[in-house]
Amino acid sequence: MKKLSVALSIFIALLFCQQLKGQAKKGEFSYAVQPAVNFCQIDGDGDGGFRKFGYSLGVWIGRGMGKNWNSETGFAFSTRGSRRAFDPENPGNAQFNYHYSMIDIPFFMVKYAGSFHFGPGIRTTFLLSAEDKEGFYNDLKSDMRGTGLLGCVMLGYKWKQKSLFRLEYQYSLQSIRKGNTAGNLFFPTGVYHHVVSLGYCLQFSSANE
Repeated sequence: MKKLSVALSIFIALLFCQQLKGQAKKGEFSYAVQPAVNFCQIDGDGDGGFRKFGYSLGVWIGRGMGKNWNSETGFAFSTRGSRRAFDPENPGNAQFNYHYSMIDIPFFMVKYAGSFHFGPGIRTTFLLSAEDKEGFYNDLKSDMRGTGLLGCVMLGYKWKQKSLFRLEYQYSLQSIRKGNTAGNLFFPTGVYHHVVSLGYCLQFSSANE
């Protein structure tokens, strides 16, 4: 995990060292880096509210499709999960702090319209680690799927020439837990990542300037 984080940081640092390119045309490629804050919960854990904070750090590669359309892909290191603190007024509600680390491979179709852009996408995820920080669910990773799919919708705003803000909604397209969840103490129903992500995207070239 540590080696992967270091390698990703070095790659992003190298991108920052590249000279900014000019306007890209149809068929040309562009690239960007994006850190983001994730507001997370897991539907199916018996709790609600986006009380688990995570983050994402990724690299985007875009290709101009013409008529202000881009296809975008890349990779990111992301953390998601769910959290419930101990409530002395409801001691029967067990506390937990589920923390998932994963690699994302996203794909989006993005329409640019003036200062705004939007589009649907999908994220394929590869689970690196999963643990309950409270220590109650000892075999969390072994119960989780190694790969997953998140359906996504993204809305962005161009703040400056190379700077974008992006708001993204993510939801699992399949249960993140293996097999049947019926009777499971921690996950009594299907288990789905439910995330709102707010990111800052720094573009190094753009087909939509």
